[in-house]
Amino acid sequence: MSKARLYWFTSLVNLALLIVAACGGGGGGGAGGGAVDVSGLVGLWNGTATITLNGQTSSANAYTHITAQGTELTIGDFCFDGTGPAATATKSTEFTVHAISCPPASVGNCNSVILGVASGSGSLSGATLTMNTTGTIAGCGVSTAYTFSFSGHK
Repeated sequence: MSKARLYWFTSLVNLALLIVAACGGGGGGGAGGGAVDVSGLVGLWNGTATITLNGQTSSANAYTHITAQGTELTIGDFCFDGTGPAATATKSTEFTVHAISCPPASVGNCNSVILGVASGSGSLSGATLTMNTTGTIAGCGVSTAYTFSFSGHK
């Protein structure tokens, strides 16, 4: 494994692009219900990320940083540049992930790959954070839908 810092989703997207190429393409209160304590959601989470596209599933060790300002969360280390989607905590143990198009990045022989998140959600049960998103990976004339899940601990 390289000593350089790798963003946890980058290796999965690289794998996803290889799969595409190989296949030939193709609780507190809620909003308005009082304060939501998001302290349990905030922090560095280590675990397993799983991506499915073109009917093929791959998993890898992964991490993400979640930060908060009020009930607004940022899911870090999701995009190639280390940024990620915003999310809103609806309860102290639940959040909704907002849509985002990550900045384009060079991946392998493709100069501009865009990772898009269409929607997602997350929850905290005990000490386990679970997050699921859906979206599209597009680059070099190929656009493929994916599903993504993460399960981890602080």
